[in-house]
Amino acid sequence: MKKIPSKKMLTEPLSFRNYRLANTSERNWDSFRNSAPQAYNDLKRQLFQEQGEICAYCEEHVPGNRRRIEHFHPKSDTASSHNWTLDWCNMLGVCMGGEYEAYSRPANLSCDSYKNHLIITGQLSEQCDHDLLNPYNIVSSENLFCFNPVTGEITPNEAVCNGNPTLISGQTKTTLDLVRDTICFLNLNCARLKDKRKKIHQELQRWLRTQRQKHRSASQAKRELAKRWFSQRWPSFFTTRRCLLANYAEEFLRNSNYNG
Repeated sequence: MKKIPSKKMLTEPLSFRNYRLANTSERNWDSFRNSAPQAYNDLKRQLFQEQGEICAYCEEHVPGNRRRIEHFHPKSDTASSHNWTLDWCNMLGVCMGGEYEAYSRPANLSCDSYKNHLIITGQLSEQCDHDLLNPYNIVSSENLFCFNPVTGEITPNEAVCNGNPTLISGQTKTTLDLVRDTICFLNLNCARLKDKRKKIHQELQRWLRTQRQKHRSASQAKRELAKRWFSQRWPSFFTTRRCLLANYAEEFLRNSNYNG
């Protein structure tokens, strides 16, 4: 999971804004989608453009017919006067979580699909946003995750997490616990995602072999690959690539003024 720039700095799509202002009491998401398809499509398109066309949770590149909108804070929350359903700052673009892929389910569901599975089966509270990392609140200057290229697993970067004990004011969990729970509750280490991450490592190994044949050093090769990967906005499995290139990735991102 990577940082997404705050929506407070961005303007919501005009078609959605017009709908929201004209329907301030609307809290039925299906009603919105059915009555304002243009606003819904504009909203989804802009969310993914801001995220570099990748899922806000697993970072897989998401084709146009496999995209949907996730509400980070449950849109079903009607306990306050705040309308979470039409809150522009409460929305993320996500993938289908493996619902259409040839892997066993629910073991290989991920992202909001797996979270919803846990909620439906009573293993997780619907009001679980306080148990998850919010992509809008992640630090951009340091990587909260580590990657094991042998297993394909991501794990918390304990040194960075402990150096950033809280990410937001009033946070009750430590950053380390938030990262651990996010990986667990979104099932980011399911076999399906691990297999795809391992392919990124294989891509790196192929690149290094071709560069050795050209008599280029590993440092030269990795510095060039960082430029190739991170000049895009953004490559799939961004965090995996960031972990694999380590200091070379951090150097390029820092020099590019990366902020999500």
